[in-house]
Amino acid sequence: MHTLIFLSIFVFVVQVCPAQETLVACGDNQVLIIKHDPFDQEDQEITWRWSVENAYELDPDFRKKMIPTDDCKPVANDTQLLITSSGGGVILLNIEDKKIEFHAQVPNAHSAELLPNGRIVVALSIANGGNALELFDPRHSNEPIYRDSLYSGHGVVWMPKHQRIFALGFDELRAYSLGAWSSDKPFLKKEHSWILPGESGHDLVAVSENLLLLTTHEGAWSFQIPDEEFTPFAPLDTVPDIKSIFYRPEDGRIIYTKGETRWWTHRIHCLEPNKILEFPEVKLYKTRVMEGAH
Repeated sequence: MHTLIFLSIFVFVVQVCPAQETLVACGDNQVLIIKHDPFDQEDQEITWRWSVENAYELDPDFRKKMIPTDDCKPVANDTQLLITSSGGGVILLNIEDKKIEFHAQVPNAHSAELLPNGRIVVALSIANGGNALELFDPRHSNEPIYRDSLYSGHGVVWMPKHQRIFALGFDELRAYSLGAWSSDKPFLKKEHSWILPGESGHDLVAVSENLLLLTTHEGAWSFQIPDEEFTPFAPLDTVPDIKSIFYRPEDGRIIYTKGETRWWTHRIHCLEPNKILEFPEVKLYKTRVMEGAH
């Protein structure tokens, strides 16, 4: 019931969205920003490109570890990008001048989130000393100030209404509160956890103040925070091997990447008006993935 209601609202939002929009995507060693008209079937222009290889302020060894980039997320009113790589770590990048504001060598970092007071939380799949969720304070150090064990951590989302960080692991979803946040020794306190309906959690995104969307090896699920309820998310509930997922509240668009022979070889699927943006050619194709879903 919740899924049907959400899809109906989602389609309405998309129908009234402006024609021009910006997509942010990561693939191999590139971060791309693409302006495109969702009603145009022609190839779209890359308007902004950044390569980890050209980040000369980074140590050469760190640059190598950051290739390929796995995930990128606009933060702070789209003025910054958080970039993670399973090979090397996390980077906070200023979009306007392309300067790196913070970086940390975090083995197997898969997702990051910018929290109040500029702290960064990172989910790790496999890290030195075990799988974990790590908290950083860029103002003081590039070493973690807090960590909590989380098996195969892949996604983190900050939910301001609930004052909670939600983190996705292999078989569970966790909720953390912020502890001692105004001090020099903040931490995350685990409040609750839920067993996933499908194994191998891949990524997590907020689509409203009460609704999360998560992907697993088998497909996608929505999670109603107040009801603590998982629901299959059509039409992605049967799509296998979805890796990262991103929601644009400005126009109600969902963008996700699908693993293939190398899981970082991304395809970016734009649901409604039903097109696919594909790496590395950067072409838009029509698809009918939403037909009959509502």
